[in-house]
Amino acid sequence: MKRRWDDCKRTFRRAWLMPLWMFLLLASAAALAGVAGYMQPYLLRQGERMLYDVNAQSISHSPSPRIAIVLIGERTLAALGAWPFPRSHHAALLLQLRQARLVGLDILFPEPSGRPEEDLALAQAMAAHGNVVLAAHTISDSAQAGGEQTAILPVSVLFQAASDIGYTNVDKDVDGLIRFARPIRSAGTEVLPSLAFSLARQALQEEGGIRNDGSGYRIEFTQHSIALDAEARLWFVPLAKGPPAYEYVDVLLGRVPPETFRDVIVLVGASASGASDFQIVPKAFGSKVISGVHFNAEELRALLTGDCVRLAPSWADAVLALVLALLCGLAMTQMRPVRGWLVLMGLCALWLAIAWYLLTRQLLWTAGFTPVVGAVCVGTLMLLSRFVSLHESWHVQHISLGNIVYLDAEEARPHTTLNSYLKALWKRVESETGIRFFGGPLLKVDLPEEFSRVVANKEGVLILAGPGSYRRMAVPLKLDAGTTYALFDWNRRISADSARAAAALAISATWFFHVQDTGKRQRKMLTDTIKAVFTALDFRDPTTGGHSTRVSEMCLRIMDRMDLSPQLYEDIHLGALIHDIGKIGIPDNILNKKASLSREEFTTIRSHPNIAQRIMASVELPLAAFEAVYHHHERYDGTGYPNGLKGEEISLAGRIVAVADVYDAMRHARPYREGQPVDEVLRIMKNAEDGHFDPTVLQIFLDLLAADAAGTTNQEAEGDDIS
Repeated sequence: MKRRWDDCKRTFRRAWLMPLWMFLLLASAAALAGVAGYMQPYLLRQGERMLYDVNAQSISHSPSPRIAIVLIGERTLAALGAWPFPRSHHAALLLQLRQARLVGLDILFPEPSGRPEEDLALAQAMAAHGNVVLAAHTISDSAQAGGEQTAILPVSVLFQAASDIGYTNVDKDVDGLIRFARPIRSAGTEVLPSLAFSLARQALQEEGGIRNDGSGYRIEFTQHSIALDAEARLWFVPLAKGPPAYEYVDVLLGRVPPETFRDVIVLVGASASGASDFQIVPKAFGSKVISGVHFNAEELRALLTGDCVRLAPSWADAVLALVLALLCGLAMTQMRPVRGWLVLMGLCALWLAIAWYLLTRQLLWTAGFTPVVGAVCVGTLMLLSRFVSLHESWHVQHISLGNIVYLDAEEARPHTTLNSYLKALWKRVESETGIRFFGGPLLKVDLPEEFSRVVANKEGVLILAGPGSYRRMAVPLKLDAGTTYALFDWNRRISADSARAAAALAISATWFFHVQDTGKRQRKMLTDTIKAVFTALDFRDPTTGGHSTRVSEMCLRIMDRMDLSPQLYEDIHLGALIHDIGKIGIPDNILNKKASLSREEFTTIRSHPNIAQRIMASVELPLAAFEAVYHHHERYDGTGYPNGLKGEEISLAGRIVAVADVYDAMRHARPYREGQPVDEVLRIMKNAEDGHFDPTVLQIFLDLLAADAAGTTNQEAEGDDIS
């Protein structure tokens, strides 16, 4: 926990070290995201609607009140004839609906039918029922200024018989779909309720007052209140499966028992083509078409249950967009890019989940799409600005990193002190970076006066401001002997990251030099130890004493004429020293036998590479050293042992040691024979050139011996001249 808190504090400190222009850019971008959240331009508003439609499908609805629909469908038109029907049909229908609690006729009757008895029959049926609401509509009067709405009411006789009226106009959203209704609408000096609002007031037997509380309008019923937005719009989500629907002709002819509609609110409307208006409402992905009476029934359900969506204030959406953008922008500036993106995506996903919960469980619609888009844009912008900020120090860091990566043992090898190595290394850095190495490593007591109070901070580097425009830096170099300091200065504009990059190079070079120096000492100690061990083992077999040392030295001379890496050179040398370690497992009576070996004894002798493999299995031996031990008895023509490898299947180490091993073995005496002269050994080895040895290695070896012979002749000639 403490470590995490420390990480948080370091992140907070880094945030305050951001350049001023990045602070201003982040603040401006976050403010712009807040403005977008408040105003929601067209494209963002479209995105919000799409997200709303997806989330709205998961809204938890209250139990629906008893509402039913009587539809004038295609079957009714086929049975009763063309639309409009005689109004006596509607009167007969009301008789069948006499047990209904309330009837809403979503049918317009703006003019007399031409047959007064028809109008009178319908008016009498409405009066007999006593609770019928008629539909009206409004039209825009283009001749009037501002295009004010004019109410088109039902014909007078029907108007007087109705218990109430309500208009059926709907307004489309920005994308042409219908997501809301207007419970009230102004028509001249009058304020008319919608058909659904009129039905709701009749069903609840109260007026249902509308008031404005500053943040928007509210419909106040005794049992509940319903929030409208600032434009007095009612947002609701129609159910996928609406209220039960019955065919008009079936109800009219009594095929549906009148008891079916007891205490039910019934809406009568058309759904047949040419007789009905259709509304396009959204679904999760896309849209669907429903009849106007179905839409009115869903509006009525929302008014009676209170399942209406409340809209968050615009200022709240603006604050959310600003805060989310600010957090994501800070994440992208203070974290590694991948981690910053993960945090950004996590914050956006969290907010989308919260927005989904608020809509589906609390019926509160807050902006979800706009804050996420703003956060992604601000995060991307701040990531780009971070790259721009880092570009100033990128060159220095690239050079420093390149020097760290390509620290070379060959460069460190000639230097006996760390000071000389750092000076040599910094020659190729100073001209590019402007950072100069001018002293050290020094003990603290030996530091110049301006560094007398130097202490290493948690980052390991202390950067000091010097006189004028100079800056100076002391880099602590912690070694086994204690802490010393390397001193640097510069007189051009260098960022703190660039200075740290140079410090990292100095620290890396110090450790590299230290490791190389320690490694050289350890390798020499290892080599000397191996030589001592094999010298001790030589006492076991005096006739072959010094063989391993001579073979290893001969291998060194051969490798001097080959282009090998220093590491491979040392590994093969080590392998040559221990190439016969497997003979420890060979009995003395076989090793020291003066007579010819039997087949079984010879097989035992040939097993010493395998014995060596088992001996060295627990040792982390370099590959080339292991190959020298295991392959030095393989032959180039494939007749060697233990695996019968051929040509370049044999490792280079094995091919080199094979030449030196055979030469030394034939030159020196063994229990079963005397050593042979050089000329005879060379003749035998040359004759075996195509079979036993790698031709290239053998030729290098022969050239080496030829050069030795020429040098000896020259020395003898010089001796004769002197004498």
